[in-house]
Amino acid sequence: MSISEITVEELAAVLEAGGRVLDVRNPDEYTGGHVPGAISIPLATVPDNVDAFRGDGPAYVICKVGGRSMSACAYLMDHGVEAINVAGGTDGWIQNITGNILTPAQGKILFVFTSLLMFALRFCGHFIESKLKISPIGLLLICAILAVIGLNMVSGITTFGGAMIALAVYALGKTFFWPTMLA
Repeated sequence: MSISEITVEELAAVLEAGGRVLDVRNPDEYTGGHVPGAISIPLATVPDNVDAFRGDGPAYVICKVGGRSMSACAYLMDHGVEAINVAGGTDGWIQNITGNILTPAQGKILFVFTSLLMFALRFCGHFIESKLKISPIGLLLICAILAVIGLNMVSGITTFGGAMIALAVYALGKTFFWPTMLA
């Protein structure tokens, strides 16, 4: 028996047409990110949930990269369910469908930018402590808050400019965080 497969690019068209996608990864993996509209049915529970895969048209089964979904498809087909494996899985979906936000060249620019910013700011430590009268504990608190804000901003970036701003805020926080902790 041969198990049918589709690519994540083909799955995108299937979803637009109203196809059903069932995700057989563990609940924590599913919660961490999944194909829009995918229904979570962990692989270990597939035998107890065969009827959830039945319906109009085939069940498109996905996991992280395609191994667990292939096993689920084999089991389902043995039980009379039309199941199609999604080759590449959720990792392929993230990489090929949602795409990268930045190019590798932009990533290098951001790395150099944040490194230079943090390097330059290290020379401002004396000024911050003596002229701005911020105690080491106060600086630690400010740095922690800035780092958290920066990370939250980074999680929502969609443009290179947004990445520059978010990483600048994060760099401000990280510049003095560890040196203050160690002092």
